[in-house]
Amino acid sequence: MPVIGLMKTNLIVFVAFMAIAISGHSQESGQAVSQPVTAPAATASQAAQTIAPVDTGGFVPPAPRQPLPAIDESQVISRARVLEGGRTITLERIQPPDLPEPPNLAVPRLTPEEMAARRAAWLAGRRAHPVVMAGLSGMIYDHKTTLLWWRYGDVEYQAWSNVDFNLFRGISQVEMDGTTYHLFMMFSDQSTAPRRLRSGRVITPKQPEIPLLPEEPGFVVIQGDPSDEGALRVVSELHDYYQFKRDQLVAAYEQQLRYQAAAQAWEKAHPPQPENVTIRVWNMSADQAESLKGEAQP
Repeated sequence: MPVIGLMKTNLIVFVAFMAIAISGHSQESGQAVSQPVTAPAATASQAAQTIAPVDTGGFVPPAPRQPLPAIDESQVISRARVLEGGRTITLERIQPPDLPEPPNLAVPRLTPEEMAARRAAWLAGRRAHPVVMAGLSGMIYDHKTTLLWWRYGDVEYQAWSNVDFNLFRGISQVEMDGTTYHLFMMFSDQSTAPRRLRSGRVITPKQPEIPLLPEEPGFVVIQGDPSDEGALRVVSELHDYYQFKRDQLVAAYEQQLRYQAAAQAWEKAHPPQPENVTIRVWNMSADQAESLKGEAQP
């Protein structure tokens, strides 16, 4: 069963797991159920260590596209037009325009000693303040419970949570107990209510087998070693975050829903129309090309 999980390796390895995790998941019957794991009571000092969701603000309609400024016809070397999708695409090759001098992009070359000092400082910072890449996927049922999947090392984990993980959709980073977690999460929603098809037939989705969950925010491991604290670390931290920031998470999620509704309403009232496009290209002079060359740091 492909899952994504906690790791301290590089992003490339994690992206490979993300590609695998897109495939479907299913709960297997007959699995051992662990004792519930609950979030601790919130304290002011712990709550201050978390990073709040990003405030997306209200929906703002996109600004109209600004037309290209007119140029003298004598500046046009050649012009070609293509009709595509009800619009005209024009490609103009023009004389090099007068542009402001580009900024100095040269990168100072570091000595081996300076590079070693920078690396030592970076490693010291990582040891004092670890950064963890954490991946998690799952299925959210009826906005009430979530079946979570992740991997720790070679072990695949599953756990049932009594938290609606939709509330974490706007969270990309959490800091707890001196460790920063960069989160890569993918969730799907599933309703267990009967629904009527266009044919008129009513179908009832298969009901998930949910173990007895704690009353407080928490989870129950149904696959993997429930005694491995390292494997449960990220999931536990997220439940702590939920305990500390529940009101802010709910407010941020409701704001996202309002934003999406406003954006969809605007797009419905303003369907995209074909627009003519003009693309201008020109050859750079030798001096311009030379001025854009920076001295790359090895």
